[in-house]
Amino acid sequence: MVRNRRSYSVIAVSVLWTLLVAGCAGDAGGGSTTSSNGAGTPTTAAETPGTGEGVTIGAIVPLTGELAAVGEPTLEQFEWAVEMINATGLNPCGPISLSVHDQGDPEDAIRAATQLINDENVVAIAGTTSDGTVAIAQLAKEERVVVFSPPGGTVTLDELGGDYVYRAVPSDTAGGEVAARWITDQGYQRPAYMILNEESPLSLGEVAIDIVEAAGVPPVAEVIFNPGQPSYQGELSAILDADPDVIFLSAGLESGSTVIREAVAAGYDGEWYLTSDMAVQDVIDAVGADIMGESFYGAIPSPDESLEGYGRWRTLFDAEIGGPPGPYVTNSYDVMNVLALAMTGPEGGCTGESINANMRAVTSGGTPVYSYEEGANLLLNGEDIDYEGASGPLEFDETGTPPGSFSVLQVQDGVWESVQFYPAETFVEG
Repeated sequence: MVRNRRSYSVIAVSVLWTLLVAGCAGDAGGGSTTSSNGAGTPTTAAETPGTGEGVTIGAIVPLTGELAAVGEPTLEQFEWAVEMINATGLNPCGPISLSVHDQGDPEDAIRAATQLINDENVVAIAGTTSDGTVAIAQLAKEERVVVFSPPGGTVTLDELGGDYVYRAVPSDTAGGEVAARWITDQGYQRPAYMILNEESPLSLGEVAIDIVEAAGVPPVAEVIFNPGQPSYQGELSAILDADPDVIFLSAGLESGSTVIREAVAAGYDGEWYLTSDMAVQDVIDAVGADIMGESFYGAIPSPDESLEGYGRWRTLFDAEIGGPPGPYVTNSYDVMNVLALAMTGPEGGCTGESINANMRAVTSGGTPVYSYEEGANLLLNGEDIDYEGASGPLEFDETGTPPGSFSVLQVQDGVWESVQFYPAETFVEG
C-alpha cells in the first residue's frame, strides 16, 4: 500500500497496551521463554560490597523472527557483561541474574514485562526493540522499573523516554539523517522507499523521506508492506514500475531478504540502501553474496573505534568471543554495565527508583571509567564517575537518549565494510 504517515503506528501500540496490560497480569505464558539464574527479590543496598541477596534483570530480546539477528548477539553481550560484573563481587545488591524472554511482537513484550514485574520482582528490563520499548514504556513508568533498550531508535521515544525509559543508541532522527545524507550525497535522483509496517522501520523511513524530499529529491514511489508474507511481488511492482535508481529498504531479515531476492529476479539492477536491522551478515548469508554484489549500502549505529572505551571492549571481545561483532553489541554491553553502576551509584538502593535516579549520575560529570569494576571501586569510595561506554559516551539527554555515531557500510566480497563514518558531533545542533 502507499505510505500513510506513521501516526497510526503509535496509536496502535497505545491501544494494544491498554487492552493487554490488565489482562496479562496473571499470564506467565504468551509465547515467552524464560530462564533464570537465581532469586530476583529486590534488596536494600548493603553497606559491604557484594553482600546483597541478588537482583533480577529482565531480558526481553527478539530471539526468533525478523529481528533474531539483532537479539542473539544482544543476549550474548548481556550474559557476558553480567558474568564479568558478578565476578567482581562489588555490586552492593549482590549477583545479577537474567530472566530471558523472547520478544516476537509488542504483545509478547507486554506479557513478558508484566510477568517480570509482577512475578519476578525485576528492577530493570533490557533488550526490547523499538516497538517493544514503546509498548511497555507506560507500564515501566507506573511500576517504577527501568527499561533500557540497546537498539530502540524510534522517534516515538523522543517523547516517551527520559524517566525510567532509556536507550543506548541515538534516535532514528539521526539514523534517518544519515540515510538522507547518503542518498543526496550520492546524487540519486529517483529514490524509492519500501518500508516494513513496524515501529522502527516506519520511524527511520519517515525521517529519511522528509529530509531527502526537503533537499529537492522527491520519492518516485513509497510502499509500506506487512511482515510474514511469502512473497512481496505485488508491493514490489509499484516500486519497480517507477524505475528507481536506488531502493531504500527499511525492514527485517526475513521480509527484507525476500524483497531483495524477488526484486533482483524481476530484473532490478540498481543500488540499495538498507537500514540498520538489515545491514548485518545474516542478510548477505540469506540472500547470497553473488546476488548482492557491491550494489548494497546500509548504515548502523557504530562506535567510534578511536575512543578508549571501544578499544578496551574490543580487546576483551577478541580474546574471549572472537569473530566479527554483531549488530548493537557494544550498546548491549554498555546497557548491563550502566545498570550495574546505577545499582552501585550515589543514591544507593537496589530498586527501580534508585537505578533511575542514578542513570545520569554514573554517565556524566565525574572521572572517566571504562568498566564496571573500575567505576564501582570509585563509587564505593564516594567518588563521581563518567562511564565512557564501548559504544561511546552515554550522556543521556532529556529523552533518555545518548549521542551516537554511525557508519555507512557496503557489501564487498561477501561482507559489510565501512565506507563512511559520521561521528556523534555530526548530529549535535549548534
